[in-house]
Amino acid sequence: MKGVIKIIGCEGQYLFKFSIGDKDDFIKSDDLDYFTLIEEAGNILPTWEISFRTTDSDIQKVWHEGNDLKVSYGVFLEKLIDVKLLITKKSINRIGDEKLQVTAVGIYSEICYITTPHVFISDKKSGVEVAKDIVTKYFTWDKDNLAKSNESQYWIQPKTTDKKFVDELLIHSYLTNSFIGTGITSEGSFIVKDIRNAITSNPKGLYKFTLNVQKENDILYLGDHYLESNTGFINCWVGYGKEKPVYNLENDTYAKYLEQTEVLGILSDKFERNSSVEKRSATIGMENENTHPTYWKASLKNIQGLSLFSSELLTLSYFNVLNSLKIFDVVMFKESDPKARKEQASKYESGLYITGLVSRSVSNNQFCTTVKLFREGHNAVIGNLR
Repeated sequence: MKGVIKIIGCEGQYLFKFSIGDKDDFIKSDDLDYFTLIEEAGNILPTWEISFRTTDSDIQKVWHEGNDLKVSYGVFLEKLIDVKLLITKKSINRIGDEKLQVTAVGIYSEICYITTPHVFISDKKSGVEVAKDIVTKYFTWDKDNLAKSNESQYWIQPKTTDKKFVDELLIHSYLTNSFIGTGITSEGSFIVKDIRNAITSNPKGLYKFTLNVQKENDILYLGDHYLESNTGFINCWVGYGKEKPVYNLENDTYAKYLEQTEVLGILSDKFERNSSVEKRSATIGMENENTHPTYWKASLKNIQGLSLFSSELLTLSYFNVLNSLKIFDVVMFKESDPKARKEQASKYESGLYITGLVSRSVSNNQFCTTVKLFREGHNAVIGNLR
């Protein structure tokens, strides 16, 4: 048997172990100050940071970008998830006569995705299908992803990075009655989600954040959650509607496109935006015979939809539960009404949300998950709205 495995945590709750280069399971629980792994909505590589102490001076020979930090985590030892992380910034300092203090920050280890440019012309396909061809060179394709979007064309990558190309593909991919959300999980799964379908399909087995745990997927959150509204900026940016003039190079004609997003996740038929404000104008776009007919309508719909559904932010945390929650999961939040002595749910902030960030952190022999949940507004709001 090769030594003693330095597992951090408690089986049945959470487990972590770390390896790099020829250093296997090299961090002991008492030497770990903290480790945090964050996944966030958007075509963004997950980020991480770590701080620990060690008496092994040879750590300096492997603690660099040339070796992935391999992290295995999970609830049971035989079912650990393996992720590979890249060091982008580090420090190693001596503390006392025998120990080193080691810190680092970094990203999920697929740096070529964001740095290496390519030239490519696709077959005539939808934007989502081409995105799948690109990203599966780096990530796994989530099982609940969209199969295709409602358009097709030849897509041209003009010596740009795959990340930038995928951004362009998905922002111009059209769904008739919905918009697209995308992200990369900590496990390296690429998500392309039909947001309308995710919210309205009556999802089964969703996680519920509550102070009264009764079922398996109920999560007891810390009572002091944080609610923040960003409607002012978002409404001024895209919320009131932007009409986009588009010039067709082949026909020498102009068209104007205006997309409107529907309320989906709240008990209201209106967004929290002032009804007296008129639509605004967007910058002019160009189209030709190679762009699909909904090329600019798609970008209007996707940008407006994602922005409006980021209007309300709810941040909360829970301890010592490592679950499968990931970005773009639909969850339920239940907050008690202070006027009803916690016997009735608050009708304003309770309800469905979309998970926009998941941060998992182990520190001081405790495991904490912090999540940021988003939606388009509150329930039962009144006023001069549209």
